[in-house]
Formats: sequence, structure tokens, C-alpha cells
Amino acid sequence: MALREKLNSLAAEAANKANTAIEHGRLSLKISAEEKKIDTYIMNLGQLLLDKLDAEESFDDEVMALYASIQASRQVIAQARTEIEANRQPEDDADRSPADDPCCPNCGRQVFWGDRYCAQCGARLQMGIPQPETPDADADTAAHEASEDPTSAGE
Repeated sequence: MALREKLNSLAAEAANKANTAIEHGRLSLKISAEEKKIDTYIMNLGQLLLDKLDAEESFDDEVMALYASIQASRQVIAQARTEIEANRQPEDDADRSPADDPCCPNCGRQVFWGDRYCAQCGARLQMGIPQPETPDADADTAAHEASEDPTSAGE
């Protein structure tokens, strides 16, 4: 009977982790969609400001409405990141140190790999912060690709 309970416990734990991973994926897609919206808002805001500056006009509600849209998207992103952190399992962080994550060059707050904006101050991070490469992953990928290449099988 103890074995059955242990197996049920392991199955429940695996299901919980799978649900958490699915939720993180959903939230990551939400973040990506909001970042794309921000990029569009920024382009529209820039063009609008340039047109107004060229025409020597002053700023108005139209500019503020675009900025408000950017701020709303930033809030959605910050909330999604908060949810991800709240759902993170303690063992997820066991092999990571806070030094592994970069900091915003504007305010110094910790940001996450792939972020394009700082959740604290909203500063745009240059081209997003790339995920660090691991040498083992590159070697595994090369070995896997070589094993699937039919031309290398006979060589």
C-alpha cells in the first residue's frame, strides 16, 4: 500500500509541475504579445511626436493616450512576471544564483533573460537580454543532429 501512495504522490507532483509549466508558457505568451503591442505603440508615438514636432505643434491628449497604452501593457507584463515568480517551485531556484540574472542598466533592478523592458522603471533593454548559452546544450544539439544526418551514418 505504501508503494501505491508513493506512486500517487509522485504522479500528483508531476501533474502539478506540468500545470505550472503550462501556466508559465501561457504567461510568457501573454508577455510576448504585450511587448509586441508596446513596440507598435512606441512606433506610433514616435511618428506622432515627430509629425507634431515637425509641424511645431504642442503635445496633446493623443500623445498621452498612446503613452497610457504603453503603461497599461507594462503593468500587464509586470503582473504576469509576478505570477510566474509566485508559482516558481523552490527547487527551480536551487541551481541558480541571483547573480545569474542581469540587472537593468537604468535602475539596477534584477531583470530576466529575454526581457525587453524593465518591469520596475520601464526602460527598454537593448535588443532584449539573450538567454545565456550552455556549452553542454550546444554539444548535445550537435550530437543529436549528427545522429539524424543520413549522410554521416555511413562515414
